[in-house]
Amino acid sequence: MSYQVLARKYRPSNFHETVGQDHVLKALINALDNQRLHHAYLFTGTRGVGKTTIARILAKCLNCEQGVTSQPCGTCGACTSIAEGRFVDMIEVDAASRTKVEDTRELLENIQYAPTAGRYKVYIIDEVHMLSTSSFNALLKTLEEPPEHVKFLLATTDPQKLPITVLSRCLQFALKNMTPEGIVGQLEHVLTAEHIEYEVDALWSIARSAEGSMRDALSLTDQAVAFGQGTLIANDVNAMLGTLDRQYIVAMVEALADDNAGQLLQLIHQVSEQGPNYEQLLESLANTLHQIAILQVVPDWELSGESNREELTRLAHRLSAEQVQLYYQIATNSRSELRLAPDPRSGVEMALLRMVAFKPQGVINIDVAPDPSIKKPEPRAEGPLGESAPALPTKEIASDHIESSAHTPPLESQASVETDEVAPPWNDGPTYVDTTEQPSEVDSTASVALNPETQEIRDEPNALTGSAVLDEPLPSEPVPEALLSEAPEDQPPYAATPQESSLDVATKQAPTQALKDVLAQELQSDGAKGSVEIAPEVKKRELASPAMTWSIDDLTEENFPSFALSLKMTGPAGSALRHMSLSSIVADEIACVMDEAQAPILKTRQQEQLEQVMSKVLNQTVSLKITIGEPTQHTAANLSLAIERRRRHEATQALLADTNVQSMMQQFDAQLKEHTVKSLSPEEFE
Repeated sequence: MSYQVLARKYRPSNFHETVGQDHVLKALINALDNQRLHHAYLFTGTRGVGKTTIARILAKCLNCEQGVTSQPCGTCGACTSIAEGRFVDMIEVDAASRTKVEDTRELLENIQYAPTAGRYKVYIIDEVHMLSTSSFNALLKTLEEPPEHVKFLLATTDPQKLPITVLSRCLQFALKNMTPEGIVGQLEHVLTAEHIEYEVDALWSIARSAEGSMRDALSLTDQAVAFGQGTLIANDVNAMLGTLDRQYIVAMVEALADDNAGQLLQLIHQVSEQGPNYEQLLESLANTLHQIAILQVVPDWELSGESNREELTRLAHRLSAEQVQLYYQIATNSRSELRLAPDPRSGVEMALLRMVAFKPQGVINIDVAPDPSIKKPEPRAEGPLGESAPALPTKEIASDHIESSAHTPPLESQASVETDEVAPPWNDGPTYVDTTEQPSEVDSTASVALNPETQEIRDEPNALTGSAVLDEPLPSEPVPEALLSEAPEDQPPYAATPQESSLDVATKQAPTQALKDVLAQELQSDGAKGSVEIAPEVKKRELASPAMTWSIDDLTEENFPSFALSLKMTGPAGSALRHMSLSSIVADEIACVMDEAQAPILKTRQQEQLEQVMSKVLNQTVSLKITIGEPTQHTAANLSLAIERRRRHEATQALLADTNVQSMMQQFDAQLKEHTVKSLSPEEFE
């Protein structure tokens, strides 16, 4: 007897032997059991997923001598004749070879006659999308209202080419591609029945190459059995398919973990001797990185049977999540760019070298000793607002803090930045960047007269960071008047320390109004009196104050907004802090109430960051207890809004008092819209 290929020998003979299409089988079985039969069925899907096979099984179910059933006997004359393809009432047509309208008309001429041996005449039209437009038009009327003894079973790999008029006359079933797990399971069943020895890795290689087609998988298995002389060995199957042994892929990932570019090139040289498919190499590399990423996120996740879990787990611990994601993206993108490379091998080499070159380095915290060759600037003379400490150049780090690896470049290879201090350990992102600049010199002869009533209030840089407050979205709620009023009469005064100026003390007592009053007094004592007039020659005036010194005993509910703004915090932690009000202070524990709307952004990491910064500013270790609820009116967000509204109002009044503006309003009937006015802080004047 001649040899029968596996794809035909193990073609399913009933619905229960069919795998991978449960959603289609359930609908057909229920329709047959309940005698709810349609006159036309359309099966769609890629090659080798079972379209024609299911159509033949359905023909058996309709014509089995035991009656219409979802479980044909398989032994009666009708079942055996259909299985052998010689049943007279099952007409199977290949539409690709019979596209003309004459062929369709010839087919329809015999539809009116009753079946000869079976219960139904079944017309199976394969690749129906190949029919011409005239053939479809000739088929439409019969397809819509065929005789009761006729059933149409259509199959196609390209349903988009079918006219909508045909689709609307059929029950459509979309068959899915087989999963690699389903293909491997079916291959194990077939090879066990055939008494053929196999390795599981070889079956996985075949399943991946089949790309969802069970027929392709069985055909490749036939070829692999012949290639391996009756056995399926992984190395033989990979050699036949042109795929790589997984050990090469694992070795490449290990070389990436070691930053060993030489080892990567050596592996590519060894691989090139096997004549591989370089696109499949990148695909296998991306698949391995995908499994490593899964183990990093869900360590106990069950991987596919082809994977060596111990090796992948070891690599998951050696690589960071950022590295795996970056390598995966480079591998997938390089597949599409491979055709642009001079040759496939050089394209793969460049992809691997790109992974090494762009490895995430993170932020490296290195204790740098001050350079003795750099002289610190002399302290400036005390001005009208008190002595201001000179700013020291610092190292700016703008990426997330990541623990440095063993392959960190030496300090000499880093960008040379002169520094006397390193980034604080709580710098988890670009939150604290010291960019303090010395104020520009102001011409002593320039006449500057400032009205205390319209003097802008500037949030000064604090001693920790010296950075300007990042502009934040202002709340839309009305600002309580209490934030713009002076401190209560019963509030105890603060005593100035040698390091604090009168401006510091006033700011702690009344965050806004007292700050303006003291600022105006000190300006007047310096000889600046009169209305707001800035001489044209003065382009910029820096009003710098000394860094404010805070202690935990200074904090009250009223001045907590000023303390929060003085920390100059940005990001999620800064946003949460600006929506907190002080509740109580017990020993070294600061209790605050935070707006419920800000609760999602506050994590343990942000709370620890706040505690570290507060401890640094208050010069003692403090703990922060945050309660979600309704904060009082004394929050930094409300204070910022109050300052902004006051500035805008004062700027609007200044514009209305301007003679040029008044002239325009009188001559052209112009109007000034207050919401469009933007007040500039002193440092914004150029």
